[in-house]
Amino acid sequence: MLRRLRQWRPLYSWKTLKKVEKNTEDAVLWEKEKKYMSTFVIGDIHGEYEQLKVLLAKMNFGKQDKLYVLGDLVDRGPDPIKVLRFLMRLSNCICLVGNHEFMAYMGMKILLKEVTEESVRDFAEEDQEKLKEWMLNGGAVTIADFIGLSREERKEVMEYLGNLETYVELEVNGQKYLMVHAGLGNFSEEKPMEEYTLDDLIWEEQIIAYLIIRTKS
Repeated sequence: MLRRLRQWRPLYSWKTLKKVEKNTEDAVLWEKEKKYMSTFVIGDIHGEYEQLKVLLAKMNFGKQDKLYVLGDLVDRGPDPIKVLRFLMRLSNCICLVGNHEFMAYMGMKILLKEVTEESVRDFAEEDQEKLKEWMLNGGAVTIADFIGLSREERKEVMEYLGNLETYVELEVNGQKYLMVHAGLGNFSEEKPMEEYTLDDLIWEEQIIAYLIIRTKS
């Protein structure tokens, strides 16, 4: 998916994987002063680093532009950690959390646990299920890349994943846009964004059907 938006003005976005209190000014990311030539929105890179480079070249993406990635950076493709570390260093790129980043973050936390006789004995069934789910969804290549990193590099990756955005709101030429990975589960027009759970935003696609029905009516 690729959308190109011109002359955008961001409103705000919340940090993910952390509890955020309503109307807390520190939770808001303001970028009123920044102006970019073009804004690009892409998603589901899934470890395809070489294809990402080709896409950015075709977009003629430069430092004056803004890039939003709507989650699913990792798993399945050959270079998931390479994709992560590349985007981590792009100052004009904002990434949202997808279900694959969530599975990776939780799985990496398990992998980083200190291995002792006690920890092996107490290895929870819940942890096994989390790792199994991640593996079944293409996590094996991400695990292999992650294990190959140094301790400091693993820490950087974990911190980056733990601070991805859950959603971003933009206003472009008077048109408002809401960007999430999947959709708005348990959707209601009266429901404020801060009341949606992480599961609602990264797993559910209910809002898509709602918008199609509403458009046709």
